[in-house]
Amino acid sequence: MNAVVFEAKDLFPNPGFRHTFTSYYVGSGCELSEEKPYDVAMIASLKGNPAFKDRKNICKWLSSSNSTAKVSVCGRGAQCPALAQSKFGLHAPGDTWGSQRLMDTILSGSVPIFTHVNQYEIAGHWIDWSQLSYYLPVHNDTIVNRLELT
Repeated sequence: MNAVVFEAKDLFPNPGFRHTFTSYYVGSGCELSEEKPYDVAMIASLKGNPAFKDRKNICKWLSSSNSTAKVSVCGRGAQCPALAQSKFGLHAPGDTWGSQRLMDTILSGSVPIFTHVNQYEIAGHWIDWSQLSYYLPVHNDTIVNRLELT
């Protein structure tokens, strides 16, 4: 397993103490695509866990007749080229608030969309995620309308 871990003894004025920051799994980005014919992709399992309810709802809302969003993949499917050909990658929690999909999305040249504020809390606080991502809560199908405004 590959991971990026930020550690340093001298970042804080407590010499001799070790400080460990959030680690991220090194994702596997897709070959970058200059063309982005799709609005969004979400490559994620939808079955087998009650925690996947938000994921299921997102795909249901995006596939509804109310949505004009062009969806590459929503649910199980090939990560490449789906992420690289999409402007945005939905980062919906599953077993935990985070996943390697965040890094996969960034490495594929797409903008991550966080769906819960808790996802920011586990992400590195030294990164200004407001400059690198969007936040769209998934309380109901208004995510479709908000996504289409971006």
